[in-house]
Parts: sequence; C-alpha cells; structure tokens
Amino acid sequence: MEKPPSFCQRLSEESKGSHDRSDKFISVRAATAFGSRTIWASLVADFYHVYATIEDLIAKLAAKNVKEGEALNIPDLFRKQAFLDDIAYFYNGDKGRVEKVVKEGAERRAVKYYVERIKDKTAENPAFLIPYAHSMYLALMAGGSVLKRMLVKTMGLPPTGEGTSIFTFPSDPDALKVTLKARIDELAANYSPELLADLCEEKRLGFLLNDTIVGRVPFDWQGGARVVIAAAFHPISLCAMAVAAILAALLYYRRSLFS
Repeated sequence: MEKPPSFCQRLSEESKGSHDRSDKFISVRAATAFGSRTIWASLVADFYHVYATIEDLIAKLAAKNVKEGEALNIPDLFRKQAFLDDIAYFYNGDKGRVEKVVKEGAERRAVKYYVERIKDKTAENPAFLIPYAHSMYLALMAGGSVLKRMLVKTMGLPPTGEGTSIFTFPSDPDALKVTLKARIDELAANYSPELLADLCEEKRLGFLLNDTIVGRVPFDWQGGARVVIAAAFHPISLCAMAVAAILAALLYYRRSLFS
C-alpha cells in the first residue's frame, strides 16, 4: 500500500500554483539584483527582517516551552547573523551604512506588512510559524551551493565565502532539511484538518509576500544579459539566476521537494 504524503509534501504540493506564479513575477526583476551590489544588499536587508522575525519568535516560544518553538529551534538553521554579515561585506564593514540600509528595510511598507503578518498569525496560533520556516529555510538550503557560485561569478565575489554567508550552514544542509521536515511532520500529526488547511493557505500567501518585497526592483536588461552569460556556465543555473539569491532559492528548492 502506498504511503500517504507527509504534511511537508502537502505544503509543497498545495502551494505549487502560487509558487509558479511567484516564479514568473520574480524572474523579470531578478537580473537587476544580480547586477547591482547595492540593490542586492538592500534586498538582503529587507529579507533580514523576515528571517529575524521568524527566529526571534522561535526563540521566544522555545523559552516558554511552547512545542512549536521547541521543535523549530534548530540553531544551525538560523540566518539572522549571516544576513548582517553579508550586508556588512557589501558596505565594507561601515557600521553606519549597514545600520542605515537595515533601518530602511524595516521601514518599507512591504517588509512591515510581512513582519506584522508573521507576528499576528503566530500570536493567533504558534503553528503558523511552520509555513514560513518551511519555505524560507528549505529555500536557502536547497539552492545555496549553486547560488553561491552564481553570486561569485556575476558579482566578482571572493571564493572564500564573503558576501554569501546566508547560504553557508554550520552543519550539513541535507541533514538539516531532514530534521526540519521531520519535526514539522511530527507537529502536524497532532493538528486538526482545519488547521492543516489554514497552514497550507498561509504558505501560499507567503509567496505573495515575497513578491511584494522584490516587486520594488525594476528589470534591467543589461544586468539580465550579464546573468544569462554567467548562467550559461552551469546547466542548472538558469533556474537559479531567475531570482537572484534568496528568491532564486525559493524557486530552486521546489525541485528537491518533488524529487
């Protein structure tokens, strides 16, 4: 008898349509981010607030012995400091400029709405952290190695890892993926059908929220040409180039989920 799909598989399958539409929207803006260190750094700053919110909420819930916080409290996943390290690299360690770009990110309407949505839904039920953790961490782990190479090539970054810290995990990404999925599935086994459906819907919304952040980036045809040329040197880089790092990862990890 065929084994029924896990909840993590359901999350991926039921959000596939939203994911596909997000892919198309984001891809036309991706090359600009790849072609400009300043624009890329500002996007990193925007998404820093998303990851920081997720991680701060996990830590607070874990400290209160809330089961979702304890299950999702996987320190080797956490990216908040890595985001700050990458921003600092692109601004040559200038603390004032780093603080400025991070503050600007926090003040953007799309970022504010995204962060408040995560906080409000988590206050309603801690289970709503699950779709965000599922999307954002699996994305970085699945596409990270390819994207690091793409960033090094297109931006001329050093091969030693500076500027790509968000894709470098302190332990094996494959093992981290297995751990995260297993813990989510274990939590989901005790949820009602109605809550599970709501979590799937929240994951679909998450793709729209990513779109609102990257939507401020215009498409640059010259930047696009540079990315296409760089992508030609790697057979799967055309997928990775589509969303310039974090957002490219959101596209790329879908393959691993269905393989």
